[in-house]
Amino acid sequence: NSGLFGCLQPPNCHILSYRHTHPRTRRRERDMSGPPTRFPRTPHLAGRGAAAATSDDVVLSTRESDLLLRGEDGDEVVVEEKVDGANVGISLTANGQLCVTNRSHAADLSHGRGLSKMPRWLEQHHGELAALLGGGFVLYGEWLQLKHTVPYLGLPDWFLAFDLFDTERQVFLAASARDSALREHAPSLRSVPRVGAGACDTSREGLLALLRSTESAYRTDGGMPEGLVVRVERGGVLRRRAKLVDPKFKQSVDATGHWMHQHRTLNAVRPDLWQPPAAGEGARGEGAGG
Repeated sequence: NSGLFGCLQPPNCHILSYRHTHPRTRRRERDMSGPPTRFPRTPHLAGRGAAAATSDDVVLSTRESDLLLRGEDGDEVVVEEKVDGANVGISLTANGQLCVTNRSHAADLSHGRGLSKMPRWLEQHHGELAALLGGGFVLYGEWLQLKHTVPYLGLPDWFLAFDLFDTERQVFLAASARDSALREHAPSLRSVPRVGAGACDTSREGLLALLRSTESAYRTDGGMPEGLVVRVERGGVLRRRAKLVDPKFKQSVDATGHWMHQHRTLNAVRPDLWQPPAAGEGARGEGAGG
């Protein structure tokens, strides 16, 4: 099964020693014989103005969308910015290797590829990643080295976390629990930003209006996000999720083709635009101007 991973040996062995101090990781030595859990495809919300970006995307029916957005008693609806990058998963194997997958396939970290800056990034963050993942977790996020459709010239980092999967309980953590884990074990890592502080209109029409009135946290041209991700959570875990992508994004894909067939343009990390995460702020941090 090791051939399914893009694995990197940690630069020193303290990750291995950490592994032996964590009881949940000892359980993973017995149980985890295959690759990390494949990240599930996030369906699109139905409704006027909503559209699938590609032909193989899953689109919820109007009834399914309404049921998801309505939720149930005790549910919390969290709306976050959908960022346009490479979906990657990071896990720690029983022998202490950091393993990177790109949509469940082995990640190509070679020079000239869209993940070529990742080996150095993993070296810089391996201690924090081992502390976070050693308890039996898989971290998912967007790797934003290359521009896909949306230009990000004000990034705090190349990687933005959006989900943390608990392999023992087989659940994704709620956004607040995800950020709490990052804050405790990997405080230098960032997660995607929440959109719409406090209660917001989570109808399909309200979400589309929110999307079109929001500036992306990572664009320097004042442009809007690619889309929104709606998370329905309860009891510290994620119950359901869906996304809303602006039709302009689909039109751009249709007009210019897939980003992999275009000239490759680097995004930009601008730490000068960002303040480091502060106590009580979670892993999100704040823009230096906000």
